[in-house]
This record gives sequence, C-alpha cells and structure tokens, in this order.
Amino acid sequence: MIYDLIATVRGTVKKSKADFHGLFDGYIPFNEFLVLRKLAEKGESKVSQLAGELGVSSSHITAVSEKLLSKGLIVRGGSEHDRRIVCLSLTNEGRKMAAELEQVSKDYFEEKLRDLSDEELALTSSLLGRVH
Repeated sequence: MIYDLIATVRGTVKKSKADFHGLFDGYIPFNEFLVLRKLAEKGESKVSQLAGELGVSSSHITAVSEKLLSKGLIVRGGSEHDRRIVCLSLTNEGRKMAAELEQVSKDYFEEKLRDLSDEELALTSSLLGRVH
C-alpha cells in the first residue's frame, strides 16, 4: 500500500513538472521560476539562504542567478559588512514575471484540482502535512 502511494506521488510530481515545462515555454525555465518566486516571497535574499530554502546548492543558485541577471529579472548586491555575502533581489521586470508565472501556476492547479470537494482538498492537505 505504501509503495502504491509513493508511486502515485512520484508520478504526479513528474507529470506536474513536465506540465510546467510546457506551461512556462516562452517564459523562463521552471528552475529559474522557483528562484524568482522565492525572491518575490522573501525579498532580497542571500544566495546561501535561497539555496537552503530551495534544497539546492549555492553553486546551483549562482548558475541560475547568472541567467536571471542576463535577462534583467534580478540584480545582485553585496553586504556592506562582509564582501563574501552575495544578495539577490528582483527588478521590476522580475516582479512582473514572478507574478505572471505565479498566476499561471495557480491556474494550473485550480484546473487540476477543480473536481475535488473542499473536504477532499482539506483531507489531502492534512494528510500530506502529517508526513512532511
């Protein structure tokens, strides 16, 4: 039974990721969106903080941030107290892109989950919350 659940969750995540790659086509790759979304939520953030919150390495955030910098979606700054600290923040264009893609994301999930009742959604949320 547990293995069936694991397979279902993995399949759902895999399908959703594939769907997002298609939905974001013409915008930015999904991994860049994740960084934009986190910056939209938190505001200016250290590279190491973003890496920890997204569960990736600092070098991954650095590579993604280079792409976002070249697209004019973020700016890089430093700490006045410690030159080793690198901070990232959204540009106005980055805020617009993050908001637009967040809406694409919300629309996707509303479509996928529209047939579930409020009770089913609450139960699913509760159960997933218990195992996390």
